[in-house]
Formats: sequence, C-alpha cells, structure tokens
Amino acid sequence: MLIRTRLILIGTLPLLLFLLFVAWTTVVQRQLDLLNEEVVVADNLGKDFFALIVVEQDLLGSKSDRPRQQYLSIMQKIELQLPKVRETFSTSADESELFETLLEHFENSRRDFQELMQWLDLHQEQTLNTVQQGYRARLSKRLHIDLQSAIPIVNQISMLNVGEAAAFTKKSAQIKIAALLLFAVVIILILGSLVRVIIRSVNQLKTGMNQVALGDLESRITVTGQDEFAQFARHFNETISKLAAVTVAREALSAEVIVRKQAEVLLRNSEARLHTIIENLTEGVAVSDLDGQLLHFNRVALDLHGFTTLDECRQHLSKFADTFELSAMDGTLLALDQWPLARVLRGESLRDLEVYVRHLQAGWKRIYSYGGTLVRDDGQPLMAIITISDITERKQTEAKLLATQAELQGLLDAAKQSHRATLSMVEDQKRAEVALRNSDAQLRTIIENLTEGVAVSDLDGQLLHFNRAALDLYGFATLDECRQHLSKFADTFELSAMDGTLLALDQWPLARVLRGESLSDLEVHVRHLQAGWQRVYSYGGTLVRDADGQPLMAILTISDITGRKQAEAQLIEQLDELRRWHNATSGREGRILILKHEINELLVQAGQPPRYSSAELSNAE
Repeated sequence: MLIRTRLILIGTLPLLLFLLFVAWTTVVQRQLDLLNEEVVVADNLGKDFFALIVVEQDLLGSKSDRPRQQYLSIMQKIELQLPKVRETFSTSADESELFETLLEHFENSRRDFQELMQWLDLHQEQTLNTVQQGYRARLSKRLHIDLQSAIPIVNQISMLNVGEAAAFTKKSAQIKIAALLLFAVVIILILGSLVRVIIRSVNQLKTGMNQVALGDLESRITVTGQDEFAQFARHFNETISKLAAVTVAREALSAEVIVRKQAEVLLRNSEARLHTIIENLTEGVAVSDLDGQLLHFNRVALDLHGFTTLDECRQHLSKFADTFELSAMDGTLLALDQWPLARVLRGESLRDLEVYVRHLQAGWKRIYSYGGTLVRDDGQPLMAIITISDITERKQTEAKLLATQAELQGLLDAAKQSHRATLSMVEDQKRAEVALRNSDAQLRTIIENLTEGVAVSDLDGQLLHFNRAALDLYGFATLDECRQHLSKFADTFELSAMDGTLLALDQWPLARVLRGESLSDLEVHVRHLQAGWQRVYSYGGTLVRDADGQPLMAILTISDITGRKQAEAQLIEQLDELRRWHNATSGREGRILILKHEINELLVQAGQPPRYSSAELSNAE
C-alpha cells in the first residue's frame, strides 16, 4: 500500500470514528430522553393521585358539588393518561407488574368513590344515625387507603426509571471511554506501522546510497512493496545501472567515441541541434509572434519567397504587402487580414490552403499550399507557425489532366479522379510546425507538431528520437520503445522494394543514409511482423553536419503514401481499360496515338514510366 494511501486512511479514520461516535451519542441521548420521560410520567401520575387525596378530604366536609367535580376531573385525567402510561411502563417486567398493581388500586378507588357518592346522594336529606355514620366512615377510609397505596407504587416506578437512567448513563460513559481508547490504539498501530515502514525504507536507501558513494556501482537497493520508497528504490537502481554502464563505456571507449557521445547529448539537449533539424526539413516553415512580427524562416521558406538572408524576412506581416500579392484560386485578391498568417493569428487552424502568390518586383507567380496553427503552452498561445509548400507544378499537372480528361469525356473520368487522388496524397507530405523562441522545449513542440514522421539517429545506428507522427507510423506508443539500435528493428519490421524484393538491413533507408547517401522519395513496402499490417512509406534523409562539415547525426523523414500508391494502381487499371478501348476502336489510329502520347505524359508526371512506346516512336517520326 502506498504511503500516500496510508496517510489518507489515517486522516479519514478519525472522521469516520467521530461520525460513528456522534451517531452512537445520539442514540444514547434518545434512550436517556425516553428514561427521563418515564420519570416525568411517573411524577405527574403521583401528583394526580396526591391531588385526589387532597380533594377526597373535602368530599365529606363540604356540602357543595365542587369537590366532587374536582375529583371526577382528576379521575378522568388519570384515565386519559393510562394508555400512554401502560405503553411507557411496558419495557420491563418490574415496571409492568408495578403498573398492574397501580391500575388495581386505581380501579378500587374509582369503585369506592362511586359507591360513596351513591350512598351520599341517597342519604343527603337525612339525619345519619350511628350505624350510617360508621358505614360512611368505612367507605371514606377504603377510598383513602386505595389512594394512599397508589402513591408509593408511583414512587417505586419513578425510582426504578431513575435507577435505569443512572445505570445507562454510567454504562454509556464506560463505552465512550472504551471507544476513545480503541480509537487511540488503532491510530497508534497504524502510525507505528507507517513509521516502521518509513524507517526501514529510509535505512535501506541510506545504506544503498552510502555504498554507491564509496564507489560500489554494483550495489543495489532491495526493493519490496509498491510504495513511494519502493518506486524511488527502483529509480535509484535504474540510475545506478545506467551510471555503471556509462562509467564502463567511458573507460572503454576512445576519445573519438567520447566526442560522439557528447554530440548525442547535444542532440537531445541543445537548441542548436534541434534548430539544425528544422533547417533540414524539405517544407517551408515560418514563425511569427502574436503581433504578426515574423521571427524566423527556415531555408526552404527563404527560397520559396526569394529571400537570401534571414534579416530580409524579419519584418511585420503588413510590410510583406509591399512585395507580395496573394489571391484565391478563383483569382480574387486577398486582403491582408485574409492572408494565411493573419487567419492563424486570429485562432484558425489551416490545412491545405491553396493560394496564388505573386512577387511584385520579380514578377513570378506560384501556387503555395499553406498550413498553420497557434503553438500553445498550458492553453495560452505563444506564437504562430505556418508551413508552405510549392504546389505550382502539381496544380499545372492537375490543369493538364483536367484538359485531357475533358477530351476523353466519360472514358477518362475515372483516370482523372485517380490522378487527382494521387496529387492530393502528394500534397499531404512533408508538413511541419516549428517554434520560434530560442528554447529547447518550444523547438521540440514544433518537431512534435509536424505531420511528417521524423526520426533521428546517431552515427552508430542508435535511434535517439521519433516525433509523434513517426511513433504513429510505426505503431509505437512511447518514445522509449523506439530508442534502440537499428538492428533491433529487424525483429519487428520487414522492408521490401516496390517489386517485392526483401531488403537486407544494410539496404534499409537509415543504413543507406548512415553510409552517406542522401535519400528523397524512396518508396518502400513496410510490414509489421507482429501486428500484420503492410503499408507503403516514402523516405527521405541525409546526414546533419556541423560547421566544419563533420557528420553529427542522421535524420530520416517518413510519409505514409499507401493511399497514393493505391490511387496509382487504380490509375494503371483505368489505363489498361483505356488500352482495351483503343483495341476496340483501332480504326482511329491517329487520334489514338495522340491519346497514348498524352497518357504517357500523365504517367511521367505521376512518377511512372511511359506505357506506350509506339506513341513516342510515332511522335518522333
């Protein structure tokens, strides 16, 4: 059990015990109230009987009816109380027995009173002789004795309830003391257990740290349990293992290897290394502050806009209107507040926004595809990033394809759609987001926001970093899964050329880059041996070099072009269908030769070899 959990338990237990104690106290108080109520009922009953005795003294001495009415009123009051008294005093055998005796005396006194009143009414106008006076005295005495006998019984009932209340109060106090003692014992036991665990864990950690401080890097702390100390011990053991490995490597490697290790550390922790990665991207990246002040263009972005130095682009967005003119694809001029960067600064996220860009001084006009978003930290915007791709050739190809498909009408509709799908897949490649501020964390955020996979390796083939897109492409969940040597990837992945030939490990894209090759648009089949999926990836890559031309690391870019290749396959199928259509209409040789020539041009633009050599021969003639 975690120490944090135990502390929460210790904090919660007193509250629970307190709630139980309050509930129990409420029940005890209710029981005491019931006992006190019984005492009050008994006292009231005794007072009523005493009042009967007082009124009974006036019955014979008064000639008015007032004593009789008072007596009857008190008797009726007692009769009304009897059901409640019976219910109150039915909790124990002693009370029930006393109540039955009291009830008997009450019935006797009522009977004697009725007999006395009847006799007095009968002889009210007569002069009583000695016998009659004696009989009246006996009746009065019997009534008096019945009433006098009831009072001690009422007192006994009252005293019995008083005793029960006192006993119950004493017992409750004892239970309270026992509960408090139990609560103290439980807290002491839990605290004692927690303190013992903490002291034992601290001693283990102290012993292990002392041994490491003395230079014993083989020493390890014994890990038991799952609490915070156990987690700390595991981290400590892992740290010592890594420290031991680093120490052994440091003693064994040559000075050249030490320099390479330092370069790896700089790759993960240095702003300059991350900046180098961004500068080697094949997609234009521009960074602006939240006021529209341009802060950075990578090399591709500088080339796309005709700038030679970074200082030329470091100006406010409004100044760019003096150099460039932007318009929508339908030819509508865009106001400055509709430019891609202005829209991103307002909070929009752009993707594949196609815009005509014209350089007012140089005169060139191109079509750029923009993407962009705001980089945020804890939800607060820090800067704006836009990506720029030159899609002029692609748009020209699309225009040619549309013209050709218009001539072919319905027969070429399918080929047109496939070609557009292919061009759309190309458009999705090599997007990146870069951060402006000169900090390692912000630059990492830019790398992680790129839509193109980026992998970084040292010169020995040890993978150092995958961005989020690369992790998703290879099916990794965490960065630690991919931080292994290139040779280990052969246990998980199988790579083959587009003709199906399996690629040996030394022919994998990263291995070729490590040998000094620069790759671009290298298409490879990738199969996951465990998951079973198979996709087509396009690789690019190069070695990153320092100012002296010495290689520091290898960078590999990865794009999933599976959908594009499928679209190309569909295009080929449609071209086969077109060829069959040609065979069926062989009488129109001249027109068919023109169509074949145009189809060959489309295939070349899509990256495929010409299919109709006869059309090229005829054209040459």
